[in-house]
Amino acid sequence: MEKPSESWLEEDWLALIKTNEIILRRVPEKFRTLRVCLEAIKKEDYFGEAFEYVPKIFYTNDLFFEEIMKLIEHNGSLLQEVPEEFRTPEMCRIACRHNGWVIMYVPKEFREGKKILSEKELKEKYTTEELLTSNNVYLRKLGASKEHIHD
Repeated sequence: MEKPSESWLEEDWLALIKTNEIILRRVPEKFRTLRVCLEAIKKEDYFGEAFEYVPKIFYTNDLFFEEIMKLIEHNGSLLQEVPEEFRTPEMCRIACRHNGWVIMYVPKEFREGKKILSEKELKEKYTTEELLTSNNVYLRKLGASKEHIHD
């Protein structure tokens, strides 16, 4: 494969991103277009490395936001990769339903005075009493009161 250069076009970078989303960090900023960034995050599986290199302006794009929501529905841990100012209450609820431990990435204002997950929702996700108990203890350590956790 020839070495990437400034003479590459968006299509070249898009083809390269399709092989490995982590390459987004190597894409020159002028080629980090919505198409290129969407392709990079669509390939995300667990760690979310590409999110760090996405221009923040794309987080306000509906198509980009929809793709993030799909990813978070599949892997709630990716919430931590979304810049905090672009996290929404619904995004946080979906992420917590997938993985209760991501409550630490839920903005404080979303946790205060609002019920993130009910006991029923937690039980649906965490079927053993041990996991439910450890999750409730962890949530309380983060400042969530009993009414935030239970119906």
